[in-house]
Amino acid sequence: MRYTAGELAKKLGVSARTVRFYDEKKLLRPCEYSEAGYRLYDEDSVVRLQKILMLKYMDFSLEQISEMMRDDSSDMQKSLKEQEALLLDKKEHITRLIDAIRKTNDSGDEEFWDNLRHVIELTRDREEVIEQYKSDTNLKKRISIHDYSTADTEWFHWLFEREQIKAGMKILDIGCGAATFWSRVADLLPNDLEIHLVDYSDGMLASARNVAKEILDKYPEKNLRFMIEKRDAADFSYPTSGFDLIMANHMLYHVARESRLELYKKIRSLLAKGGRFSCTLIGQQHMRELHDFINEYYPSVKYPSSGFDIWLETAKEELAPYFNVKSVEEQNNDLYVPDEELILNYVASYSEEASKLVNGDKESFYKHVQSKMDEDGYFFIHKSTGVVMCTAEESDEGNKNAASETEQTAPDDENVVLPERLERTTIYESDYVCLYTDKVKLPSGNVIDKYHQIHYPHEAVSIVIFNEKNEILMIREKRYTVHRLEWEIPAGRIEDGETKEEAARREAMEETGCTLKDLKFLCSQNPTNGMSDCTAHVFAAKVDSESSIQDVDEVAYKQWMPVSEVKELLKENRTKDGISILAILFALEFYEY
Repeated sequence: MRYTAGELAKKLGVSARTVRFYDEKKLLRPCEYSEAGYRLYDEDSVVRLQKILMLKYMDFSLEQISEMMRDDSSDMQKSLKEQEALLLDKKEHITRLIDAIRKTNDSGDEEFWDNLRHVIELTRDREEVIEQYKSDTNLKKRISIHDYSTADTEWFHWLFEREQIKAGMKILDIGCGAATFWSRVADLLPNDLEIHLVDYSDGMLASARNVAKEILDKYPEKNLRFMIEKRDAADFSYPTSGFDLIMANHMLYHVARESRLELYKKIRSLLAKGGRFSCTLIGQQHMRELHDFINEYYPSVKYPSSGFDIWLETAKEELAPYFNVKSVEEQNNDLYVPDEELILNYVASYSEEASKLVNGDKESFYKHVQSKMDEDGYFFIHKSTGVVMCTAEESDEGNKNAASETEQTAPDDENVVLPERLERTTIYESDYVCLYTDKVKLPSGNVIDKYHQIHYPHEAVSIVIFNEKNEILMIREKRYTVHRLEWEIPAGRIEDGETKEEAARREAMEETGCTLKDLKFLCSQNPTNGMSDCTAHVFAAKVDSESSIQDVDEVAYKQWMPVSEVKELLKENRTKDGISILAILFALEFYEY
């Protein structure tokens, strides 16, 4: 079917002038011209214009759009999936940026400049969204350089051999990305695996879900079970433990060192007795010849690993206080690249700055590459990629450093075997609450055939709000479940895309009409951990401004109470809301109100 510029514009809700403008900018060319000389467009043009409009809506420049569209596909579903991933990444970035700005506003003089610097760093990270989208176009170009590998075994299969995955194992993959590892080794996976995939990126998790579905559809006889959740490695927690293997593939160098050390403690606590932790890293000499080439001819280009602070060579020292490091193994692998363009494309994929620089200097770039090639016409690049294998058993170094460098779990706790889930039956699932019956093996060996487990897909927040008179803001909640009015503090679930801090501010506004300052995280709690994984995060804050209650269906009224009166209320058991009771007591003890 053919469309005139006007018909195409009407179909997508824009003006004919917009269509002509993109034609002039060489972004949207007609497929042919009519006898009268009018521009004509086809279905591929519809897809291309739709993509241009989406990218323009996201504030990308025409130059950036042109770069992204260079190898554009006309597959509508593929285009929409790419756009969905990009929008999710932008949503995630904006959420973090808003949270950082609010944290800066609430901080004291000593913390202000550190928090402001964090805001600036997040703002610069906006460009990474562009690069990530471009990598969908450039990915094949980047991967193609690795076609000239000297390795005997492909990387993912090499790694799979070392992970020693056995039938019936329970596995946690932290920073799973698009689940590429699982996709590549799907045919090798043994039966009855329980695989937990976690990542912070909504776009990556969407891809991981697609991969999991494809594996389950292709190999139903393997009886594999995938659990996919959004988790932040920089502030990690997980509702279940007893893992035989926990993996962190090529992600530790994206986590700040202070957060990594906390992550190791969490990983150790989640491992089953005899469980293993593995992490893949690059070495300090990875792609060294290419980096030397860049430093010599294009020193302004920043390559991805320039800011890393953990390497294959240094990992054992960092991990030893937390694990028994069993092995550090590097894959025997180099590259012999015969094509100058492959190297140019690889360097150009680093960043928009790199792309502009080397593409604008192609002739010289090719000559520089040729000058580094050997007599057979190959550019040699050493690859340094490997895996560190650990167990939770104490090492000599771990024992020696435990008291001074880290807070180790008590020896008695380390040897305790936790209950293990064998099977799960879904009774009910929704976005609010899920009910399962699990078959659970107890440490004694006894098996409970039906252990009822309540799962909450969303975590929650509660906020203790003080005013300048040192009063606490209490609300009178209309509780259907217990058929009474209850004295509580504002609380509610964290919605998709929200940080804990953002949810706390929203709930305070909805249930009390208050904006907050000096917001501080106090603790997390599992109020009913005998039968559910409900997690509530406790905050305290000072009121900044106050207006009327927004959520009148839940809240009857609000009241500022002196601290002494609140203590009496708790002492006399005039509130039975466990989340509020703990939060108030914690705030009175640990928040400077």
